[in-house]
Amino acid sequence: MSGNVYLLLTDDCRKGTDFSVTPSESAAVIQQVNDSSGAAVLVVLKPLAKDFDVNFGASTGRPRTALVRLSGDDSA
Repeated sequence: MSGNVYLLLTDDCRKGTDFSVTPSESAAVIQQVNDSSGAAVLVVLKPLAKDFDVNFGASTGRPRTALVRLSGDDSA
């Protein structure tokens, strides 16, 4: 897989949240921007599979899921 996936997990940079990738081996976190408490605000993921989910927001009481579905040639 070529390219990265950029996800803004919250609309307030002062209040981050927890997140997880499912299945966990389908993407690697290559960069993470945190709030002052260490919770994630933005993540940059390197896809290792075409399809995966990013679950976030449970710690804020607003659970969300980003469904990542990539297309294209795997040989790039």
